[in-house]
Amino acid sequence: MSIRRFGFLLLVSLAVGALLFTQIDRIVIYKRYLSGNRPAAKIDLYNLGDAWTEQTLRQAFPGIRVSCHQYTETSDADRVCALDSGSLNGIPTLYTAFFFSSGKLSHASINVPWWSLADARHVLVSSFGPPTASQRLPHKGVRLEGWQMGNGSALLINRDRPLYPLEWNAVLWNSKSTCRKLGCFKS
Repeated sequence: MSIRRFGFLLLVSLAVGALLFTQIDRIVIYKRYLSGNRPAAKIDLYNLGDAWTEQTLRQAFPGIRVSCHQYTETSDADRVCALDSGSLNGIPTLYTAFFFSSGKLSHASINVPWWSLADARHVLVSSFGPPTASQRLPHKGVRLEGWQMGNGSALLINRDRPLYPLEWNAVLWNSKSTCRKLGCFKS
């Protein structure tokens, strides 16, 4: 093997290694999803609300690990709880995160493998009917469609699969008070 060829292969190997190293968190999440035998969880999304606390959340999922900790990534929440289940209401999940602000549930994110986006949407349409709103154009690179829930909360889902294979889709739930702040559905 020539030195030039060896140098090229070494450079390519280092570039691939660096890319994988920067994505190690995502790789670990996908590995846990693909190799784990995590329990299925169910919850009535109509019953989620601003009054929920961490204790309410733990009571809703007996026998399923819920881990909570401080959250400092945004000002929208100060605590986050992760639900360690393989699916939620039949939607395949990498993980589900529930975000709390001042002790009350603010929003949640059901993170779905990109290849399960159609399954997630099917579950939502079967449960809630056709979406009540849909974005035609992307906002910050994402197009959403959603359901306005009777209690003032909102359920949203990414409309498109990501191009990047380690990215995932999300089903988002926003509380009534969060929707008042953000304007989940604008006329």
